[in-house]
Amino acid sequence: MNQEKTVRDKVFECCAQLESENKSITRNVVRLRTGGSNRDVSKYITEWKEQNNTAITVATNTDISQQTGESAAISSEAAPTNAPIQPAISQADIEQIKLEAQQRVKAKRLAVIKVAQYYEENPNLLPEEMRKEIEAEEMAAISCSLSHRSYYDPNALTQAVITSM
Repeated sequence: MNQEKTVRDKVFECCAQLESENKSITRNVVRLRTGGSNRDVSKYITEWKEQNNTAITVATNTDISQQTGESAAISSEAAPTNAPIQPAISQADIEQIKLEAQQRVKAKRLAVIKVAQYYEENPNLLPEEMRKEIEAEEMAAISCSLSHRSYYDPNALTQAVITSM
């Protein structure tokens, strides 16, 4: 039976080939060569890099443990540290993260607007304290306009215009 390779196998082979060619391993390049979704390709590239780094670390540790006389001559400053290795982040990954963040912000802000509209239409759902604050402000606005009632009275306006002539 001739089985077709999985996306994972294709990605692993592509990564190994790109590494042997000393080319940058990016999601876009690998995806163009192998197909598959961005999510799967990214996941498999990360898995391949982790396996590759583990293999290098094991090989390095084996070489170091085989050295006998030379290991005593190495100073503590030249010894390798256990600092975490920062993987190279592609520009496409950065753009994807920015796009997802923008979409989340957009979704949240639109949801806030829609919920605010719903509360505007159904003020009885607001907490009692908020309803009282709103009512007090509305009453203050109404009483302010009532104090200038003559300004809005058509008879008073007509009389003021006629007397000014």
